[in-house]
Amino acid sequence: MASLLARFAISLAVLLGGPIVPAIAAADEPAASEKPPAPPKGSGPSTMPYKPGDPIPKGYHVGPLGNPTFFVAGVVALPNLYVGSIVGAVKDESARAAFIPVFGPFIVGATHPPLTSSGKGIGPVNVLYIADGAAQAVSLIMLILSIELKEDALIRTDLYPPGKEPLVRREPRGSVAVGPGSIELSVRF
Repeated sequence: MASLLARFAISLAVLLGGPIVPAIAAADEPAASEKPPAPPKGSGPSTMPYKPGDPIPKGYHVGPLGNPTFFVAGVVALPNLYVGSIVGAVKDESARAAFIPVFGPFIVGATHPPLTSSGKGIGPVNVLYIADGAAQAVSLIMLILSIELKEDALIRTDLYPPGKEPLVRREPRGSVAVGPGSIELSVRF
């Protein structure tokens, strides 16, 4: 605050054409014994990318993190696809096995009576259930891989002590660009 007042007084004296008081000018300069303040505890991102050989910043440690892209895709897709199976199971008596996540749609696709004009072969409902089962299986695999395939990252020690790292990176990475007449915001998970 004193530095701000000293700058204001100097600016005002120069603007009015008056003499600059040496004491005010000296107050603007920090004393040689003063050290810059340490950054506050808890500042900085909770996780950062890490490449072997890079220096490790103070307050961080190297730890494993899962893939956030697979995690978000699996968490979003699996419940939504399962709700589709539940709706089919509620509406169709012969599709009750679809209540079983991932495996149920395959069972229904193999056992559901075909709805073709001849009554033989595989009908569109069977194909729909098999595709739903395949999509649920892929979603579950993405969710498992996001947790199992870990990569090294820099993790803030005050938030996550060694051995208690989060499963995946929790904060989105984004950027804001401001230009003449435009603002752009992009976020990656």
